[in-house]
Order: sequence, then structure tokens, then C-alpha cells
Amino acid sequence: MKFNKVLSFGLALSLMFGISACKNNIDVTDKNNIDVTDKNNKDNIDEEKTANKWESAKVIGTVGDDKIYDGEFIFYFNMNKSQMEKDADLEGKSDEEKSKYWESENGNENNKQKLIDKTFDDLAKLKVLLRLAKQENVKLLENDVMQIERNIYSFIKEKANENQEEAEKLMKEMYGVSIEEYRWIYEDYYIAYYRYANFKTEKIEVSDKEIEERFERDKEKYKKVNIRNVLLYTIDVDTQEPLEEDKIKQKRQLAEDILKRVKDGESIEELAKQYSENPQLKITGGNETIGSGETVAEFENWVFNAKKGDIGLIETSYGIHVVKVIKKFDAALGEEEKSTIKKELQKEKFEEMIEKMKEKNPLVKNEEVLKTLDLF
Repeated sequence: MKFNKVLSFGLALSLMFGISACKNNIDVTDKNNIDVTDKNNKDNIDEEKTANKWESAKVIGTVGDDKIYDGEFIFYFNMNKSQMEKDADLEGKSDEEKSKYWESENGNENNKQKLIDKTFDDLAKLKVLLRLAKQENVKLLENDVMQIERNIYSFIKEKANENQEEAEKLMKEMYGVSIEEYRWIYEDYYIAYYRYANFKTEKIEVSDKEIEERFERDKEKYKKVNIRNVLLYTIDVDTQEPLEEDKIKQKRQLAEDILKRVKDGESIEELAKQYSENPQLKITGGNETIGSGETVAEFENWVFNAKKGDIGLIETSYGIHVVKVIKKFDAALGEEEKSTIKKELQKEKFEEMIEKMKEKNPLVKNEEVLKTLDLF
């Protein structure tokens, strides 16, 4: 079983919550079905809407000729702040503990400044992507608009029991913006990443030679290990919260008993079918093949450093594993590896292009406006 450790910020944003069935600001029209006159009129309308969106907002920075508004900054700031607190294991902790974290330093950088810089960098990248998308006349599709509206409605329904006024209040408390401002932010994000970045990245050409050279450079990453894995969860799989200590102790004792039985010659496949709490591992008898970067560090370190036939007990944030190494595979450049490397190189080339665009459109911060925001 492969454990993904962290969602990217972009994916976390796209999955965050859902929003209202109000009329959307974006006029969605199939650009292939309009004549030049209609298209020019529509573009003028879209530009007017964009200009009017944040007309009462303060400008907290610029990226070339494009403005960053205080509402956008506050939203991304709150998202990044929540993620940093989560990474620092501060979820559910006291305000005092959180305050101490934000006053501390990570290396030579203050955590507060690191958060502010990260937020500005996210928005600088977003503005560059939006500029490029606009140059290529990239628009939201009808399905995109519907998804955003479903997202808004879901928030109003689940967070405020369909009470619009209460939903507005909660949105402001949680993310620092109104529901309408959230809609604008989500529309921009969708255009920048889903309609432009994803599409352009997939179109970047990568040669066979580039793929082969990257494979040779990173050969260690493409080794694989086939194992048998008996997993006993030490978390509630629904809430992801740790089990009570006495239950964990019972699981640990059971795992040690299974480990002994495997070392004494019992079939780990049959024990996995009997005891594994992960449905997939129960069906397969614990059979799985692991590649580099596909699971949590403590699990990966053990299986890749172990020898064929080694049996061990590993504790991770998910549970307690009894593992046996069945076979180790040398790196091979198959179709799966080629696809992985191609996507990696496409992403790198796209990121390089965006960095060059950011250099041509430098970020300028408005420190005076920044000081007026109640961020901490």
C-alpha cells in the first residue's frame, strides 16, 4: 500500500470546499462558435469585469503591470498559514503554542516572513500564468463554472445550513474574504492551473535522449522492491486520529506475535489475509511492489535497505507493519518509468519558463498596505 504524504498547495486549494449556485461572473461561450465582432465585444466585457472585481480593494503588490489585491493576498496567506501549522504539527494546539511558532525562526528566516514571502511568490506565479492564459485567450469552460458553483453551494449548505448570511460570516472568519471574492479567486486559479498550466505542460516536447539521460542520473530512484506486508492500523482510518494508547499497545503485541510466527516459518501471505486491516493487503496476501518516493520515509528506508528474505517490524504514522522482502529489482527503463520521467521533465521545463516570465515581470510589494493587514 502506497502512502502519499502531502497534497500540493494547488491540489489542496482545488479540493478545499464547495461554493453557491449564484449567477457566475464569467460569461462562458464556446469561442469556436462566435464571430470576430462578438469575440471582441466579449473580451471587452471580460476586461471590464476583471477591472471592476477589485475596484474597492487595496493593491498590496504588482507583478509587471498586473496587480495583487489585498483580498487575494489574505486568502492565500490563510491557506499557507494553515498548511505551515499543519506541517509543524500545530493543529488543535493552543494559541500560545502557535504564537510561539510564528515568533520563532527556521534556519536564518523568521517563520512569519517565510509565510509572507511564500504567499507573495504564489501570487506572483498566479499572475504570470493568468497573463499567459489571457494572451492565448484561455477561458473557463461551462463545466468549470458549474464546478465552482457546486463548490460554493456545498460550503453554504455544509458550513451554514444554507444560511447565506451565516455562510458569509464563516467565509470571512475562515479565509478573510467574502463568498464573491472567493469566487473570483477560484476562477483565476482554475484558469491559471487547470485551463492553462496543465494543458501547456502536457504539450512540452521531451526527447528520448533527455529521458534516457535523466534515467541514468536518477537510476537509484527506479529500483523496486516486492514485499509482503501485514498492516495493523494505529489510527482511525476515517478521522486519521491516533487510536487510544491501550489499543495501540494491543496492536503492537499482535504485530510482535505475527513477526515471531513468520520467523518461525508460517506463511506471511496467509497471515496477511487473516490479520491485515487494509482491505487490499488482506485480498492480495500483503503483496505489493514499492518504488522510491511512493510511501512514507520510515517504511521506504527499511524496505530498500533490507536484503531479500529479511523480515521486520516497522512503525509508521499509519500503523504497525510486519514486512518480508520477497524480491529486489534493479532499475529498468520501462514504459512506466519513461512516462514518469517525461512528466517530470515537462514540469521542470514549464517551471523554468514561468521563472523567466517572473524575472521579466518583477514582483513589487507595497509595504505600506502590508502593514495595515492584521495577519497574526
